[in-house]
Amino acid sequence: MQLNITRAIAPHRCGPVYEAFCHAIAGGNAMASDEKQHGFSLGWFAYQQIASILGACSLLIFCGHYIHIDWSGIFQALILAWNQTVVPVVRLVLDETIVAFLKWAFHWSIVIPAALRDYLTVGIVLGMAFGRVVFTACNESRCDKGDYAAAIIFTLINIVLWPLVVAYYIKLLTESDTRMSRVLSVFLPFLYAIAMVGANYYLHHQT
Repeated sequence: MQLNITRAIAPHRCGPVYEAFCHAIAGGNAMASDEKQHGFSLGWFAYQQIASILGACSLLIFCGHYIHIDWSGIFQALILAWNQTVVPVVRLVLDETIVAFLKWAFHWSIVIPAALRDYLTVGIVLGMAFGRVVFTACNESRCDKGDYAAAIIFTLINIVLWPLVVAYYIKLLTESDTRMSRVLSVFLPFLYAIAMVGANYYLHHQT
């Protein structure tokens, strides 16, 4: 089983067997499906923005462990709501999966540090956004079990090693045959995070 991410971003490199799957990772089939249902791909656009805002929030919460940001106004309320709703859910999920498995398999009693938990939260948000594109397209393209397995593996890689995946996409920006719009969409959460920090800085100095 082979999974070539570069082919996903530059689909003309794909062979006939992996053509549909490469387009799936690039978002082509899922975007085309939304265009058929919503005309201007309104549903896909809205999903992208919501997922990007969630990704931005998770990034800022994670960075908050190392950089102090004095949140003001609506951003303070947003971060507070995140800490009161998302953080407990993620803690419960990790405790009932990873922590419970380690205790059952190796009799280890561990507590996942808050920084690591928030790191994984970023990966989960980014991984879910990626997985939605891949599995929707795989369903439409009738991918075989090998393609589904590759999709699961790469989605898990996104969750655990998301900084390396982001670094890989940065590398792709230097390649002439890269579909820039699809690569840049990966960076939307980071752009939203920067915009939120800038807007918060403005609000903080206006009050």
